Amino acid sequence: MPLIYAGIDEAGYGPLLGPLCVGASVFRIEDWSEGEQAPNLWKLLSTSVCRSPTDKRRRIAVDDSKALKLPNDSPKHHPLTHLERGVLTFLNVLAREDGAAVGHPAHDLDLFSRLGAGVPEEPQDRREQGGGDGGRAGRAPVDDLGAVGDGRRRAE
Repeated sequence: MPLIYAGIDEAGYGPLLGPLCVGASVFRIEDWSEGEQAPNLWKLLSTSVCRSPTDKRRRIAVDDSKALKLPNDSPKHHPLTHLERGVLTFLNVLAREDGAAVGHPAHDLDLFSRLGAGVPEEPQDRREQGGGDGGRAGRAPVDDLGAVGDGRRRAE
């Protein structure tokens, strides 16, 4: 019987004060039997992940978003570099396991599709009137999502 580790977290100010993002992660441990102690994921994944974004072994940083996000005025890297590197790496691992296409999503709808998330369409009349995002909803290139080339290369 596999063991399922699942967790959720949020980042932001909440729906009344500003943007809010909620994320979830799920890990399936196949080699586990009922009654055994739950394995330590940090130990199991220690060759690939760490908590520090400045790891000398260039492992993928996985930690609280406040610990990984860079300042908005960072001179060398996009503020979300370390967060995106982790998300894109796990997304590619998931794709390999599913036999799906590996690589970076071409646009946000591609990303949401790979994650199994649906996106409601904006009404046609609003796009024609220039409302909202001018009809670009669901079609932003991955670079518009903030992913940076440097982080994407290291994530593969």
